Amino acid sequence: LPMSSRINMEELFTSNRMLRLRQLMNHPLLINEKGDSAKYAECDTILEEILVDPEAKVVIWTEFRAAVDLLYERYKDEYGAVKIYGGVDNVALSRIKQQFEEEDRPRIAVCIPAKAGTGVDFLARARTAIYLDRPHSFTNLKQSLDRIHRRVAGEKRSKLDIIRSKPATVIFLDVVASVDELIRERSFQKQKLVDALTVSDEKLIQLGRSDILRYLGRAA
Repeated sequence: LPMSSRINMEELFTSNRMLRLRQLMNHPLLINEKGDSAKYAECDTILEEILVDPEAKVVIWTEFRAAVDLLYERYKDEYGAVKIYGGVDNVALSRIKQQFEEEDRPRIAVCIPAKAGTGVDFLARARTAIYLDRPHSFTNLKQSLDRIHRRVAGEKRSKLDIIRSKPATVIFLDVVASVDELIRERSFQKQKLVDALTVSDEKLIQLGRSDILRYLGRAA
């Protein structure tokens, strides 16, 4: 093979291997292996602690569609759960919004950042976000973090306003000495780059933070 072809094959192999490692870190079932997930067990414990508060709700983020189903089935009976992924249309989102904001159940929203990371502001009803996987895309990470950002200013007119104005907690379930740490380090590096560029270069400031984030979201 020409050199360019060999490089492309190596990149493809590395990308596929990283994907499978990330899936394994989420749950062995995602790569058709037996066993449970240490992340899911830790998530169980965290949810037990948080949801003892009857007003508390939680967003669980994962990169993988199959994991959305696993988590939904794991928590739907005990806590009530909804799932937001690419196949959820606007009609379903409107129904989920009403349930999540106004009703006692569901208490958990299981979401994929690429779908729920933008325009799903009703997730701010939850004051805790748990990341089973840190998004590979820096843009998706930042946008998903914004979903539970405090957005209520001025006088708090309703119970929902009061809840949404409370501090938010973000929890990353990273496996030590694994591919999770590589993704975390890349996220830190991209954050430093964004901060440096948007502060120091007037032309890049004019370009706009959102344009820079889009570029970095495509960067490996």
